[in-house]
Amino acid sequence: MKVGVIVTAAASLLLSQALSAAEVKVLASGAIKEAYLELIPQFEKSSEHKVVTTWACTVDIKKRMAAGEVYDLVIVASPELDAFIQERKMVPGSRVAPRHQVTGQGTAAIV
Repeated sequence: MKVGVIVTAAASLLLSQALSAAEVKVLASGAIKEAYLELIPQFEKSSEHKVVTTWACTVDIKKRMAAGEVYDLVIVASPELDAFIQERKMVPGSRVAPRHQVTGQGTAAIV
């Protein structure tokens, strides 16, 4: 259940950010969808935050980030995440890599 580790890490990141907003915007790759859909309701219930997810393939995630769309959390393959950090589209140091690195995640930079 490598995907579960990814989604758990994502939920942990959201919790650790101490978000003040009631709505959390997430841009995510469909590769994690099954486990994500199972775990996010648990996060919403325990945190009282509402998670609004946009599902996209990697190409579309790249286009959305290039267009300046803003998300609280982006879950995407590690090479793309690293590129977003280099381009300052993601906050440096916010990258969280699961133990079995299938994907990476980070906090979007507010430009």
